[in-house]
Amino acid sequence: MDRTHQDWLQLSDEELLSHCDKKEVKGSGKGGQKRNKTSNGIQLRLQSWQVQETHSRSRLENQKKALKKLKLVIAGDLWVDKMPRKGYQDPIPPLKGYIQAGVLRINEKNNQFPWLLACLLDALLKLGVKGVAEALDTSSSQIARFFERNPAHMASFRQIQEYGRSISHAHGAAPKSR
Repeated sequence: MDRTHQDWLQLSDEELLSHCDKKEVKGSGKGGQKRNKTSNGIQLRLQSWQVQETHSRSRLENQKKALKKLKLVIAGDLWVDKMPRKGYQDPIPPLKGYIQAGVLRINEKNNQFPWLLACLLDALLKLGVKGVAEALDTSSSQIARFFERNPAHMASFRQIQEYGRSISHAHGAAPKSR
């Protein structure tokens, strides 16, 4: 079965792990024998995505962190031949519940964060910042502030902005001033 990004992100951790190639690896750095001589680190591979976590002395803790990293990598993987992902229905409805007083608030500790991030990124690819802001009944600056509060994902936001500008230029639109 060919799964979409959304399908992968909506699986439970156990289900996602069952689809991954899992490899135990030795940690490095400070931590002594428990970290350097035992294989408590975890490397997960799913299709073309791969992550590794070795920071904790606990194999279970490393596995949990590796799964979260993997979901964030899947969520941030935007491009397939420079086109938005296929397979998403409408990415806006799941996000509407996270608008509070005109501010988009999604806590990174929320188990649904990677999936919601993917919805937001897909919406931005399809509608642009202004279109998403209108659909969510907020402002473009609030969308930008969401990424400022989550700097690890700012690169994806910038990529989308640049992609939007290149599409506008290709269709003869005047460049937008910053």
